[in-house]
Amino acid sequence: MIINFGEPLQMDEVMEHRTDGKVLLAFNEQLEEQLRKLVYQIDASDKVRQWEIIGAPQPVWKKFLLALPAAIGFVFHAPLYFPAKTINQHYFDNDHFDSTLFSILALAYPLYVLMIGGIAGWLFGWLISLIAMTLLPLTAWALIQLKPQR
Repeated sequence: MIINFGEPLQMDEVMEHRTDGKVLLAFNEQLEEQLRKLVYQIDASDKVRQWEIIGAPQPVWKKFLLALPAAIGFVFHAPLYFPAKTINQHYFDNDHFDSTLFSILALAYPLYVLMIGGIAGWLFGWLISLIAMTLLPLTAWALIQLKPQR
């Protein structure tokens, strides 16, 4: 994610107008001028340019080191992620797809970790349960590090 900050908007220039309409127009003009300089306009089909601007290549050693934890993360998180994605597509298929998917996962993930920890504790003992609940988020992080950017 690239966050660019422009210059502060000039309140004096905005507030010099007497009517609300002209105040809002002046504000919007300043905002548009700032955003034109700060927001990247890249054609959706120009993958090379997209990679040049927002790409984050991973070193080979990092890919090798994280491959096994990422694979474990995929296996353990797929039963949560894919049903959440399906529910999101079915009920919330709109412009806020990412936000609603994140909300579903943010609410369900702690319960999912506790469930995995409970099952691990029941089957293998509570020390293994604590280890599993600690490592589960780390395997998800490893998976995100190796996931291709789109």
